Amino acid sequence: MPKYLCVIEPNPEGGFDGYAVDLGVFVVGKDTREEVIESLQEGLALHLLELQEHGREVPPPVAQAADVEGPGEWVWIEPATLNPVSVALEHLLREAEISQAEVARRLGVSRVVVHRMLDPFAPDHKVSSLERIARAVGKRMEIRFS
Repeated sequence: MPKYLCVIEPNPEGGFDGYAVDLGVFVVGKDTREEVIESLQEGLALHLLELQEHGREVPPPVAQAADVEGPGEWVWIEPATLNPVSVALEHLLREAEISQAEVARRLGVSRVVVHRMLDPFAPDHKVSSLERIARAVGKRMEIRFS
């Protein structure tokens, strides 16, 4: 995955801000530099996913450090890895036109549980939970490798 040039700078009110030079990804008011980097990684991943989902071209990184004016630390950041299962679950609910709240009601769990399963940065999912969500929206789960 390509790395994008980002700038991390101190926030005058404390903490740190950051932005990706090539893409409209901004982070404001994080306590540490590491939190800015993590948020930029996630923001880049989500921005690129949205471009792909809307059939738009994903721009390659083109900015160079010389393109950046002003103070700040230049950092090349790779977008975070998205969990394809969470992304597929989000598409499933959108396709079925069912809200997270409704899925939670059908499963008898809190909305937080459903929200966690749809988190594109969630590390893993239980197969039994995936099967329950599929049934809750009137589908069945299939696993394919290609």
